[in-house]
Amino acid sequence: MKKLLKKEYWLFVALLILGMGLVAGVFVTQQQDIRNRAVGFRPTVTPTRRPTTIPAATASPTLAPTPFVSPQPPTLTVIPFANDKKEAPVSFTITGSSSPNAQITIEISPDGIFGTATADENGQWRYIITQKLTPGAKQLRVTATDIYGITTTYTEDFTVARGGIGARIWTILGLIAAIVVFIIILRDFARRLKKY
Repeated sequence: MKKLLKKEYWLFVALLILGMGLVAGVFVTQQQDIRNRAVGFRPTVTPTRRPTTIPAATASPTLAPTPFVSPQPPTLTVIPFANDKKEAPVSFTITGSSSPNAQITIEISPDGIFGTATADENGQWRYIITQKLTPGAKQLRVTATDIYGITTTYTEDFTVARGGIGARIWTILGLIAAIVVFIIILRDFARRLKKY
């Protein structure tokens, strides 16, 4: 009986020591966990934003659109070249004025004459017709083109008269002279044939 009590006593003591060890282990573990939490704890600091000052918007100056002014067409003047009857010689010089540095084109139909000239700084221009015009009705067409490509056109109808009495006389005299020369050549040729 005493031996049984001794065994129970020691078993109780062992259980008691084991229980105390478990309690102590749990306690130590809890303390360590608390310390770890205390060390790992970092207060979260929320940074406060400084108030940003937005600069006042500066009003940009409003530019008024420049109104578009359409350039005026170039001026164009042709100095008269025909007489009161609108008759012109077979060749002549056309002169006139226009805007400075304008390009001038001259056309005479139906003879198919086409030429160009350039106005000087004062707007003066001239064009010499070197080809003789045929008799009959004609039309002069002059066009001025400025630096903007704008044109002004001038037209004039005129006639080139056929040769008068003086011209006819000279034509007849020319024909007579040609006939006389031809006769002289024939006579000389005939004399040479007789010698042979």
